[in-house]
Formats: sequence, C-alpha cells, structure tokens
Amino acid sequence: MERDLLFISDGDFASVERAYDGLANRPASCRKLAPERESVVTIRPTGTAKVLFALRPNAPIPWDTFMRNRYSLDGSGKSYCAYLRGVRGQLQALGSECAKHGLELNDLPRVLGRAESSLPKLIDESNWVTISRRGTAPSETELKRWVAWV
Repeated sequence: MERDLLFISDGDFASVERAYDGLANRPASCRKLAPERESVVTIRPTGTAKVLFALRPNAPIPWDTFMRNRYSLDGSGKSYCAYLRGVRGQLQALGSECAKHGLELNDLPRVLGRAESSLPKLIDESNWVTISRRGTAPSETELKRWVAWV
C-alpha cells in the first residue's frame, strides 16, 4: 500500500489488519535468561505499528500503550485500523484548517520546517507529545509573548 492515509480504501484497511495481525505475535528476538534458559520476545502491538510505518510512512503510523489506552483500543489489527481511521479524521480536519488559511495540507510539513516528514508522522509526533507524554500546547497569550521575544 503506497497511498496516503487520506486515500486508502476499505480493502487497504483489510490488508493492513491482516499484515498487523500476522506480525504482532511473531518472535523478534530471544533473551538468554540463564545458561540453559531463553525467553522469546515478540514484536507486539507497538513494535508492529513501527514496522508497518517504517515500510509505508504515508499511511500506517506508530502507536503505543498510552495511545491505545486513550482510545480504549486492545492492540489487535482491527483496533489498529480503527486508530488509523481516527488519524485519517484528524488529517481531514487539519486539511480543512489549512484550506481556511490558503494552504494545501500536503504543504504543511514544508511550512513547519519538516519537509522530510510525512503527514502521518506529524500526527504521530503530536499524539506522542500530547498523549504519551501528556504535554499541552501553549496558550495564545503565551505564544504571542514568545513571538515578541524574537
């Protein structure tokens, strides 16, 4: 799937779900616990999403336990696709906001000084800061004060 998240079809989502479920419980490595004991480490939900994102950075995006908990998702392929649909909704809303300011959504990474980042990566980073790290955006007043310093 080479399409952007904004344009993937139901069939594409079905492919993502199959790929996700096929990868999530596969062994990633073995840990030696003692001279005669090993523990198999599986890829799991967070690792699976990162692998899919690495392979197709314009559609599937990373997620973590905090993000899954925020949206009450269980870590399955079906729930991952629900998360992707939610991110697609975020991108659509962002596209509407961009249009109000005479900007094409696809130009946003360049305008933000992140030309090498995909739109899903920008959403991922926003989610990581606001959900996983519980960061908050500065107020309008604070932003105006920062601009005055420059």
